[in-house]
Amino acid sequence: MVKSSIAGLLPVDFFTQGYRISGYVNTRVKTVGDILNDRLTSYMQLSHVYISRVTSPGDIVATYPYSYLRKDGLLFAIVPTEESRSKAGRSVSYFGRQRRPAWLALPTFEIEGDFLITGRSMDFEAYLAKGEDAYIPILNATARVAVLPKITFGGEAVLVNRTSIALFCLGEEP
Repeated sequence: MVKSSIAGLLPVDFFTQGYRISGYVNTRVKTVGDILNDRLTSYMQLSHVYISRVTSPGDIVATYPYSYLRKDGLLFAIVPTEESRSKAGRSVSYFGRQRRPAWLALPTFEIEGDFLITGRSMDFEAYLAKGEDAYIPILNATARVAVLPKITFGGEAVLVNRTSIALFCLGEEP
């Protein structure tokens, strides 16, 4: 991931089936979660972009000052926690939130981390099938290349494209 920040721009790593795209996202107005979950746009603009293959993440294959990334083609994005939830999707519950261990299978990746449930219980099938947000936040997450499990990517939060999830396993309360 690009380490240093540029005023108003946040460094974010995006992943497709074969590539890691590292670049800066303008977060002056919206969080990354808001941008990814905005159904009115299909693309998002990135600046200072570095592209590498997921099987050799240290080797940069291309760099560009600007790019447009198709949102529905992404598997997931690694972001800071505060950028993981859309402002509209934040909810409050008398019962608070529960952190549950989660394991997800996506094309070419496995993701492990914590899933937040608001309230006492949740209709998980309805959440996955009919949820409002296109991207689901998994906190304290590690993404692993399935065929090369020694290659991992981690961060405070991973925004997972709901349509890319082949298997979502949810553990019991700790």
